[in-house]
Amino acid sequence: MSLPIEIRLQVTAIVLAEELSFTRAADRLKITQPALSKRIVELESRVGFAIFKRDHRTVELTNAGQVFIRGCKDSSALLEKAVRLASATIDDSVQ
Repeated sequence: MSLPIEIRLQVTAIVLAEELSFTRAADRLKITQPALSKRIVELESRVGFAIFKRDHRTVELTNAGQVFIRGCKDSSALLEKAVRLASATIDDSVQ
């Protein structure tokens, strides 16, 4: 496994997990379906396991994928909180 995993790859996985459709996920991310597929292949290669089971008609999370997506959502929430807290500490005179 090669870490760290880029935020854009985590967001891509989260959106695909929410949509369970490459078409809808690509639309939400404002990227093409081939670009989305490439990101998912890259992510799965980096983590070393399948996150999604997919065929031409369906997309679903693997058991490992469910755990991974939960972790990505937790990570995203922590990052958002860090940005919020840091922004609240900015001295107006420094801006």
